[in-house]
Amino acid sequence: MNIVSANLVLIRNEWLKAFYAADVEQLDHLETEWFMSTNGRKFLYKEIQLKRISASNGSLAKLKRRESNIQIREFNGIACVTGNAEIKDGDEVLHTNFIENWIKIDGKWKLQFISFESE
Repeated sequence: MNIVSANLVLIRNEWLKAFYAADVEQLDHLETEWFMSTNGRKFLYKEIQLKRISASNGSLAKLKRRESNIQIREFNGIACVTGNAEIKDGDEVLHTNFIENWIKIDGKWKLQFISFESE
């Protein structure tokens, strides 16, 4: 793994940690201003996403996430991360595929777009 990928892996882990901790200040810092996400049915823009996470009242913290088949492709300050995730909520298990687009702005990686769909 090269140094660029290693730094992206660290920043990505910080984003995941902030997401499950509902740390909207950190998420705001780690996402582009034009960030959006989709689950294949609807888009959420950054403002709405952060409001929903803030209103989650800690429910995200109880979820456990395990990822597999992670692939990172980086080219000139743009990176694509793909993989699978297993998200456990008690006895319930959700299997998803995801794709993330990251962009380097002023030397720092920011999440630009994430899409995920249940298997």
